[in-house]
Formats: sequence, structure tokens, C-alpha cells
Amino acid sequence: MTKLRVGVIGAGAFAESCHVPGVQSHPEAEVVVLCGRDSARTRAAAQRLGVPEVSLDYEEVCARTDIDAVTIATPNVVHARQAQAAFAAGKHVFCEKPLGMNTEEAADMLRAAEQSHKIHQTAFTYRYLYGVQELKRRLLNGEIGEPYYVAVHYDSWDGLRPGSKIGFREHLDSAGAGVLYDVGSHLFDLVGFVLGPIEAVSGNTILVPRKRIDARTGALAHVETDDIASAAFTCRGGIQGQLFASRATPNSGDKAYISAPRSSVSAKNVRQDEAMRRASRVGTACNGHPS
Repeated sequence: MTKLRVGVIGAGAFAESCHVPGVQSHPEAEVVVLCGRDSARTRAAAQRLGVPEVSLDYEEVCARTDIDAVTIATPNVVHARQAQAAFAAGKHVFCEKPLGMNTEEAADMLRAAEQSHKIHQTAFTYRYLYGVQELKRRLLNGEIGEPYYVAVHYDSWDGLRPGSKIGFREHLDSAGAGVLYDVGSHLFDLVGFVLGPIEAVSGNTILVPRKRIDARTGALAHVETDDIASAAFTCRGGIQGQLFASRATPNSGDKAYISAPRSSVSAKNVRQDEAMRRASRVGTACNGHPS
């Protein structure tokens, strides 16, 4: 059996915990090279993960004729150039979100992907969680009626933890934004996946002023990206919605729910793939439904 041969670009924590093990878990795929910026760190990660080769040059990885596809788990600022190099070399691409630093980069990446005729996908993994799949199934099956409201919510203390250090997500030049891009992108995609495109949106962000030790330089530096993002939006047919994403509020996990005349359905802790629960039905005095 011929396996799909994959190069993983990025040798950080997410590549090690998700990308490499994810590819290795498939019987018809293998990771043949791990590409990073730091030689010692990349080699150590490759050894832990059982990846036979390492590289410090993503262009070299993309140009290899013995590689079929790449996954990209790097800072946001380099997603576009790495994906475009891969498409130009005829590789399939799986790229972390957000696709780019702005909509122009994302549009350029999409054009390159379509012109290459290669498989391309963004890492919107929430779509495949049981709770989200069940939300969509119940909606499409007409079990809850036509929805009138949707809410998606995530919060944690991650940004204010004592001793927390600054990584690329806290720098504007490497991330573009903070929790809005990191988690908000997942939540917006969840809404679009379940209900269809968002037609109008307004929102705001909050940055909690503070300094932290930069993990790369060891120096004290300002956090530059947003800690809280909130939005109100409208979907097809006038469905109203709200989004809240935070790394600076009490940790209650994440949830999504849809309200409709016959029922309200919610998915709790969707990142942990926990089961759905039916929140309420008309005829009960629960969650604001009239008795």
C-alpha cells in the first residue's frame, strides 16, 4: 500500500500534540519530515515523535518530489507564504487557522489553492466534533424548528495566568490579533457551518494592559493582542447571534446553543467533544421557555 507522504511545517507544541500524531494515526499516511526554525528543538521533537527527517527550510520541504502534502502549524504571519510555496510545488495543504493575517492574504491563498487543483483545507476542527455535528443534524432534520437565535461562547484565564509567558499570539506582527483570530475564527466558522454564512456583524475587542516575559527572548514585553472579542451578527433569514471569546475571564469552557420555537439545543465543551444535551422544550418552565 502506498502511503500519503506528509511534511509538517512547524515544530512547536501544536505540531507535536496534534499535527504529527494526527497524520501518524492514519494507516495510509506518514510524516517523513518535520520542519522548524530551531535545529535543536526540531530534532528533539522529531526524535520524540519518530519522524525520520528534519529541515529548517520550508521551501526545501515543499520542493521535495517525494512529499505529497504539507500541514502548516506555524505563526500566522507565515501561513500565506508557506501555503503558496506548497501549492506552487504541487502539494496538498492543510493549514492552521487563521489562514492569514488579513482577508487579502486569505483570498490570495484561496486563489493559489484553486489554481493548483490540489486538496486544501483549513484546520476548522470544531466542525467534526460530536456536539457540533449533532447540532447541525438536529437542525437539518427539523427537530427544533426554524431557529431565531444562536450563541457561541468561550472563555478562560489563559492570558492572565501567573507566570504565563508571551508567545507569537501575543505579538501583533506575528499573529495579527489575539483571541479573535485564535478562538474567534473557530466560533465564527462553527456558526457558518451549522447555519450558513453570516450576513452582517459588528463587534469589539479588549486588551488588558500588562507585561510578561517573552518566551523567545527572555525579556519583559507588552502583550499586544486582544484578550476579549465579542460580536453581534445576523445570519440568513434574520437569525440573530452573539459571539464571545476570551482568555481573560473565569474559565467556564466553551459552548454553543441554538434557540428555536420548539426547542433549544446546546453543545457544551465542544472542544472536548462532549455530548449534546437538549436544553428545553415548549411546555416546560426551563431556560426561559413559557410553561
